[in-house]
Order: sequence, then structure tokens, then C-alpha cells
Amino acid sequence: MNRAHGRYELDWQGTVLVLRIFEDWNDFAVQQLQQEVLTSVAQRGAARWALLTDAREWGLATPAALEAWQRFVELAHGQGLGALVRLMPSHFHEVVIRDYVQRTEPLMPQAHRDSLEAAWAWLQELGFTR
Repeated sequence: MNRAHGRYELDWQGTVLVLRIFEDWNDFAVQQLQQEVLTSVAQRGAARWALLTDAREWGLATPAALEAWQRFVELAHGQGLGALVRLMPSHFHEVVIRDYVQRTEPLMPQAHRDSLEAAWAWLQELGFTR
């Protein structure tokens, strides 16, 4: 049986969707997240929004999960995602996602920041509000 592995919390703060991710992830968890996020965006009628991904408690992800994440970002961009900022648990995790980041960077501004304060400051420079 295919089950989602990985946990997340979502919280809208102004025009920013704050996503906290935990544990190890598979592609089913990403698909579940994708469905919830895109439904939420549609219900809010958000024309332009940002994603603040707090992954400081993330474990790892399967290759299929990383590919699913890339598809999620591409679909979200089509639904108004205008910027993405990440907080990662380690440099190792940054290396793990490097290929995905390089493939999606042309779609929108993206950044890695070391603190929530720095992530919010970057998003506010781009015009996103809390």
C-alpha cells in the first residue's frame, strides 16, 4: 500500500504561505501537500503569493519525492507562486536539493536564508506582506 511519509504544517500569513516540513519524505507526501496547497490557494483567490519553506526539521527525501517537489513548484508557479525562500537544516540538505533548485530558479526569485527573520526580510523586499 502506498502511504505518505513526511509531515507538514501550513499557515497563511498575509500573502505568504509558511510551510514547515518534518521527518523523511516520499512522493506521496509531496502529492498530498501539493493538493492541499493548491486547493488553499484557489480558495483564497491569491493572485500572487510566496512560499516560506521552513525545513529545519526535515530529514531527507526519496529521489521520487524530489521530482514530485519540482513538479509541485512548477504547478504552484502556474497558480501565482511568485517567490520561494528556504530554511534548511544543513549544507548537506542544500546539496541534496541543488538540482531541483537549479531547474526551478528560472521560474521565480528563490533564496536560502539562515533565519526566519532574514527570510521574512527578503520576502518583504519583494513586496510580500505578513
